[in-house]
Amino acid sequence: MVIAPASAVDIREVPVDILLPRHVSRGPFGLLRKKEPTRYRLQVDMIIGGHHIPAGFITDGASVPQFLWGMFPPVDNYLPAAIVHDYMLVMGYPWSEANAMFDRILKELNVATWRRGAMGISTKAYGWTRSTFHGEPA
Repeated sequence: MVIAPASAVDIREVPVDILLPRHVSRGPFGLLRKKEPTRYRLQVDMIIGGHHIPAGFITDGASVPQFLWGMFPPVDNYLPAAIVHDYMLVMGYPWSEANAMFDRILKELNVATWRRGAMGISTKAYGWTRSTFHGEPA
């Protein structure tokens, strides 16, 4: 199995603490305007895609603009893929490797093909902008 707590064999949910943003206001059309994203702190050590991710690791889940949350909420059945993607980037892996792992985990989680494709294109495009304009490893 790809996803497991470090101390158990099976997992059905990823146990996280929700860290709400401190500064929130209403923007146009009543949308929330946040100065920082909602974040999620892993409660237990986990092994995802062969990577040991320690309890306390903080992620923003899937980085999705708020107007798309109806189709792609930041936290859904693909949260493990988002966690390992963020972890790999924090650990210095290139975007290309983190994206490949993200796609692999999405497949293993049986995320719908259309959703996986849209999410893969999004992470590749965002990775390209980060490497092209911010000098991060591709």
